Amino acid sequence: MWRLVAKDLRVLWRSRVLVVALVAYPLVFAAIVAAVAREAGTRPRIAFVDADHLPAVVEVGGARVDYGAMLRDIRRRVNVVPMPLPRARSELASGGVVGVVIVPAGFLAALRTTVTPPAVQLETRGGPVGDRVVREVQAFVYTLNSSLQRELLAQNVSYLQTLVRGGTTDVLGRKVTVLGLDRTAAIVQQERARTTDPAARARLDDVLGFAHDATAALGLAAPALRAVAHPVTLHEVRRGGGDLLSNRGLAVVIAVAAVLAGVLLGAGALASEREEGVIGRLVRLPRALDRLVAATIVFVTLVTFAIGAIVAVAGCALADLTGASAPWARLPAALVVLLAAGAATGAVGAFVGALVRDLAGAAFVALAAALPFLLAGLVPGGAAPVLDAAGAVFPFAPATHALAGVLYDAGPGGTLVRGVVHLGLLALAFGGGARLLAPRLAR
Repeated sequence: MWRLVAKDLRVLWRSRVLVVALVAYPLVFAAIVAAVAREAGTRPRIAFVDADHLPAVVEVGGARVDYGAMLRDIRRRVNVVPMPLPRARSELASGGVVGVVIVPAGFLAALRTTVTPPAVQLETRGGPVGDRVVREVQAFVYTLNSSLQRELLAQNVSYLQTLVRGGTTDVLGRKVTVLGLDRTAAIVQQERARTTDPAARARLDDVLGFAHDATAALGLAAPALRAVAHPVTLHEVRRGGGDLLSNRGLAVVIAVAAVLAGVLLGAGALASEREEGVIGRLVRLPRALDRLVAATIVFVTLVTFAIGAIVAVAGCALADLTGASAPWARLPAALVVLLAAGAATGAVGAFVGALVRDLAGAAFVALAAALPFLLAGLVPGGAAPVLDAAGAVFPFAPATHALAGVLYDAGPGGTLVRGVVHLGLLALAFGGGARLLAPRLAR
C-alpha cells in the first residue's frame, strides 16, 4: 500500500502543472463564488418617480426632516434612477429596472394634515432581487416614519410642557397660546384667598387638586411617550469583517481547495491504476483491492492536507496584511480537520473512480458531482433544510462548518469532535462503497 502511495506521489510531483492547478483552481473557484455572492444582490436598479417634487428638507408642522439625506443613504445600497412614470413602467416591463417607487402628487399635503396617512407606491418584479428592493423600500419608509415620529414626538412633549407652564407653542403649523396649569393654579389660589364662602372654597380646592394632579401626570407623560415610541433599542456590535478572508470565508476557501482537489485526485488516481495495468498485476495478491483503495485514500489525504495547509497559512498571512482577524493559534486544530476531510474526499474520489473506471470519465463525473454539493455547502446552515441534508452526505459542508468552528468559535472542542466524527463516517461509508465496486476495475 505504501509503495502505491509513494508511486502516486512521485507521479504527481513530476506533473508540476497539475500541482499548480490543484492549488490554483480551487482558489479561483472560491474567489469567483465569493465575488458572485457579494455582487448578486448589490445595488439593484430601481426607478424613482417623484410626482410631488419633494424638497430636500421636508417640513411637517414645524418638524424638519432631512429627506435628501435619506435618499442619499438608500442610494448607497440601490441604484435609484429618477424618471417619469411612463418610462419607469416601460423599464420595469423590459427588465431595465427591478422596481418602481412612486411618490404621488399631494403626498406632502396629505402628510401635513395627518388625517389620512399618505402612501408611497412600489411596483416590482418577482424573484430574489425584487424581494430585496421591497426590503430596501420598506427600510426607507420606516426611516422616514421614524424621523417624523421623532420630530412630532418632540413637538408633543413641548406642547405638554406648555400645558403645564403656559405660553405659545406651534401645533401642526399653527400658533396656539394656552394659560397653563401653573398659572391656572395661581389664579385659583388667589380667588380662593379672596372668598369666604365655604362652598366656593371647596369647589376651588377641587380645581386646585385637579391642577396639581394634572401637573404631576403631565410630568410623567414625556418619558412615557418616549418609551412607547421606542420600546426596544438596538445596540449593534460588529465582530469580524465580511470579506473572503474573514470568519467563515477563510474556512470556505480552505475547504474548497482541499475537497475539490481531493475528489478529483481520488477519482483520477484509482481510475489511472486500471488504465496503467497496475490492477491486473496486483489482483492476484491477497487483499490487493483492499490495499489499493486504502492507498488511494491515504494518497489523497496527504495531498489535500498539504494543499489545505498551504492555503490556510497563505490565507492567515493575507488576512494579517488586510487587517482581518488571522487565527494563527487555531491552525493545529484546523489541520486535524483537514486530515479527516482528506480521508473523506479520498474515499469519495475512490468511489467515483471505481464506479466509472476510465480516467477521463472519472474526472468528469467527480467534478460534475462535486460542484452542486460545493454550492449547497456555501449556504449557511439552517437557511434551507433540504440543502443541509444534501450537504451532510458530501465532505465539503461538514469540513467547512468544522473549519469555521475550530478557527473562530469561542469553544472549538465540540465542533472539532463533531466534524472529525462526521467526516470519518463519510470516509468509512464511501471507502466501503469503493471497496465493493473495486472488482469492476479488474474487468
